[in-house]
Amino acid sequence: MSRFTLYRGEDAPVSDADDLLRSAGAKVIASRPGLVLIEASDSVADDLSKSLVGWRVTAERVAAIRPPRPRVPKKVKE
Repeated sequence: MSRFTLYRGEDAPVSDADDLLRSAGAKVIASRPGLVLIEASDSVADDLSKSLVGWRVTAERVAAIRPPRPRVPKKVKE
């Protein structure tokens, strides 16, 4: 199973799609108004993108956090 992010557009008639997502077979991981993270198969996500008018379904993207840059020691006054 893959994870997908759903974004609500301004013209979307459904503002809260949690019940519809669960009934379609998707597992809701996190939800906020206008934004939902789900876990589902590719075919379920494709069906949801067709049935949820005004919502955009995209595959989850994960960004790597760069390690912090090393600090330069302060110059000691002599």
